Amino acid sequence: MKMTLFALLATLFATAAHAEIMMYMNNEAGGLLQFSDMPCSNLTELPKLQQMKGFIAISLGANGKAELVACYEYTEPTYHTVWSNGEARWYRQDALTLTAAGKRVLKAYNDSLNKTSTTGL
Repeated sequence: MKMTLFALLATLFATAAHAEIMMYMNNEAGGLLQFSDMPCSNLTELPKLQQMKGFIAISLGANGKAELVACYEYTEPTYHTVWSNGEARWYRQDALTLTAAGKRVLKAYNDSLNKTSTTGL
């Protein structure tokens, strides 16, 4: 399973140079949880996760190596994740730090809401 996970992660990073990390937080192992904008449909080696809607998250250990992959989606007021080991977790929005890419997406979203509210659409 671990070898498959590493092969999967290597493939994802090699083929999806367009994917960006939207937000991150420290994890219990002293590493990072990184939440990307890559759809879970790219998880071809993990059919249970591939069928989920949402985006890919990765757990990095203290050594910077990928340990787990997950699908996540926002279910107010938390981000719900299902990890490749079958564990489900919820992360509070205020525990996450937005990256520059995440800030751009949030701004564009807020701008679209403001435009809609001012045009009456």
